[in-house]
Amino acid sequence: MLKRGMCSLSISLPFLFTNKEDAYKTVTDIETERRLEEFEAARPSKGWERVKYVLFRDDEYGDSSPEVENIRFVTFTCGFAGAFYGGYKSSQKAYLEFVRTNQATAFDSHMEAKRRLQDRVGVSFLRGAGQLGWRTTLFGFMFATVTNVVALYRNKEGILEYTLGGLAAGMCYRLHVGLRGVIVGGILGGTLGTIGGVTANLLCYATGYTLTDVKRAQYAYSIERERSFDRAMDLSNREDQAEHTETPEVFRRIEEDESTGRIVDNLEEIEAKAATLSQVGLKTVDIKKP
Repeated sequence: MLKRGMCSLSISLPFLFTNKEDAYKTVTDIETERRLEEFEAARPSKGWERVKYVLFRDDEYGDSSPEVENIRFVTFTCGFAGAFYGGYKSSQKAYLEFVRTNQATAFDSHMEAKRRLQDRVGVSFLRGAGQLGWRTTLFGFMFATVTNVVALYRNKEGILEYTLGGLAAGMCYRLHVGLRGVIVGGILGGTLGTIGGVTANLLCYATGYTLTDVKRAQYAYSIERERSFDRAMDLSNREDQAEHTETPEVFRRIEEDESTGRIVDNLEEIEAKAATLSQVGLKTVDIKKP
């Protein structure tokens, strides 16, 4: 069981739980390596052609590239984290404001006060989540997109793409403030991006892995998620087929009784047949004795 848990963790964090020289490979690892080899073998050698091929073209299985999966993951994570934090801060502020302004308010009942408080907090949470969520989503999308585009164009990983990604993301995040805000946001974003790039490269150097391996790990996770979904759908279809296979036998017995004019004069058997019909979703019909 411990071994299985370590294998599942190695899919998402291979640079912490796996060894490059380890001969043990799961089915997902083999499938991932095969797809990556096929996809990377077809990549063009020129910069912009390689960027367009990787970002706007799927493989023969209909899956996106590891770079696109990385963009989706970063965008969703930033958007979710920003929406949760913005909603939490806004709802907390609304709660304190409601308590402060309604200390002397006479409500009809205690439940009325709780209902109004819940409504105020809920609306404030949604408003705060929307206000900050779309900004962090845009920030994460711009950062991940620029980072991957620059890395694809250069055909190598480094610190430059993090600096440019932070610069673009910071400028977009402060776009609503004006020109001065755009400049300040770009400088701050570029600085933070450079720090992030240095930190990421140092971690990869210390662990012996590259940033490409991290993207491949996210790609392997998406394949494993796809396989799990396919297995769940296949199991559900098999259960549906098993339920439907019992229905023709019930219909056959009913048709035989009607064709021969034979009506079973046995209350226990009639009740059993009614129960069987109710299980397959059919309405029972009263059977009159001759």
